[in-house]
Amino acid sequence: MVTGHGFGGSYPSVSRYVAKLKAREPARVWRIECQPGKEVQVDFGLGAPIACDGGKTRRTWLFRAVLGHSRKGYSEVVLRHDT
Repeated sequence: MVTGHGFGGSYPSVSRYVAKLKAREPARVWRIECQPGKEVQVDFGLGAPIACDGGKTRRTWLFRAVLGHSRKGYSEVVLRHDT
C-alpha cells in the first residue's frame, strides 16, 4: 500500500513523526482583560451589494462592535462608514 503512493519511508518512521506532532503543547493565547464599560472594539468590513431603485447596486458596509469585558457583539449593515 505504501509503494502505491510513492512514499519510500517505513511505517515506524511515520509513527515517530506523528508522535512528535502530538507531543507539542499548543501555543498559549493571551486574552487581554479589561473592566466592564472601559473598552469597545469597533471595525468595519465590506458587505454585500444591494439593489436600489433604477437597477443600480449600492455598496454596503458591516459595522461590528464588541465589548471588551463580556465579548458581547453587535453587527449592523450600513450604507456609509463615517461619523
